[in-house]
Amino acid sequence: MFAEVNGIRIHYEVEGEGRPLILLHGNGEDMSIFDVAVEELKDFFKVVTVDSRGHGSSQAPEEYHYADMAEDVHGLITELGLVRPVLFGYSDGGIAGLILASEHPDDLLRLAVGGANTNPSAVDWSGFDVDPEDPLQRLMLEEPHITKADLRAIRVPTLVIAGEFDAVDRSDTEFIAGSIPHGHMYIVPDADHGSYVEHSVILPRLLKDWLI
Repeated sequence: MFAEVNGIRIHYEVEGEGRPLILLHGNGEDMSIFDVAVEELKDFFKVVTVDSRGHGSSQAPEEYHYADMAEDVHGLITELGLVRPVLFGYSDGGIAGLILASEHPDDLLRLAVGGANTNPSAVDWSGFDVDPEDPLQRLMLEEPHITKADLRAIRVPTLVIAGEFDAVDRSDTEFIAGSIPHGHMYIVPDADHGSYVEHSVILPRLLKDWLI
């Protein structure tokens, strides 16, 4: 299914019934990383998976900014008539989730982010082959710039997740969780940046434990 939001044609899918739960993937991926999660969660939630702008089957813009990705989600929530959904965002999706919850504090019931960072310097890039000429990958090298004031504007309960061996500095994960008024941190043992998210049962079981 497709929706025209924020000047971009966004691809999304919906499975299940109940409280809406939006899942946002990371840079260079698409909604398919949540295939296992959707199977685990669709009996408990209306699961909405989204291809971010320029990913999967969604339209590509001329340039990329996390603030625009957050506005895409805000527009999709409005377009689909989702009432106070829960949102989980992974990596770039988590950054967009933080911005969304900061800029639109009444959109969500709860927020969970995994592997999110507040600035590019908080990431150990040694394990990634990042091409600065690729506009999507350049986004990760130039943004985000999320401040403590931005995080303090997030009013909803927020679960901040990272892997034990995440590429995001632990201090930044702690900063995010500690700055959000109702923030909570969970470190996934023996996990790296995405092993507990991509095609994994760990993420949906974490979310069910937190939400149900």
